Amino acid sequence: MLPNVVERRLGSFERLVIFVALLFASVANAQTDSALNGTVTTKDGQPVAGASVVGSTPKTCCASTPETAKTDEKGMFHLAHPGAVVHVFKEDFEPQTRVVQSGTSQIVVTLLPLGNDLTAAPCQKHRPGTKRIGRRVGFDVPRKNVQVLGGKTDVDYVRYVIKPKTGDSYLELWFGPYALSMTPSDEDFLNSVTFSERRIVSPSMGVVGTDTRGQLQNQEKWRQAAVVASGGASYHAKTAEDAALFDRIVDSMCVVPFGGSGTKQPDPQSKP
Repeated sequence: MLPNVVERRLGSFERLVIFVALLFASVANAQTDSALNGTVTTKDGQPVAGASVVGSTPKTCCASTPETAKTDEKGMFHLAHPGAVVHVFKEDFEPQTRVVQSGTSQIVVTLLPLGNDLTAAPCQKHRPGTKRIGRRVGFDVPRKNVQVLGGKTDVDYVRYVIKPKTGDSYLELWFGPYALSMTPSDEDFLNSVTFSERRIVSPSMGVVGTDTRGQLQNQEKWRQAAVVASGGASYHAKTAEDAALFDRIVDSMCVVPFGGSGTKQPDPQSKP
């Protein structure tokens, strides 16, 4: 049975954070055993109280879920086993992720104000020249110049692969309550020269997920946009053209409010 947070309308950002921490933890590429003290502030240096701080899943010690903490009235927090990547969430601010270098014992995290949300509209009619793929969350995929693979149910998820006619890049569409992590793998953050995050917002349900993108050292671009307990999209693009194509698909994201009937799954063009 799914937790209550996915059985009713998401009215609380805090419940979303807890769901992320407990069910969709990333495994760190490199862990640090040293404790971490940190301070969370606004852009103008004011402390942020009540922010949720989530570490990486331990690989060699402790519990199987990531350590979590709350900032106090001075914006301070403590993690005994933070791992290589730390995520910070606070309602009314954009999410923030920090890579923790080995041996680091103190960090300052500056949260940015809202202003760049990805809006997931209610699923209605698909865009001209596209077909809708998905149920609780849907994406409009071009009917031409791409190949659609997969679509078979495996245990409790469905996976589609969207490939351009040429090249090795591909976009994955995942559907199911546990199909896709709300945060990318720690390796994506650790191997990136730059990355950014923002919320995914539904007009009828509020905050429903996170949208993260970055660029690796080899210039490849990546992105992961996931909706809690529903699915989402993930890609690694080798060219700017592929990234632009995949971004158009991801940006077409729509969601069905909990209790809705969902969208129709199309038949794939071919099997993987």
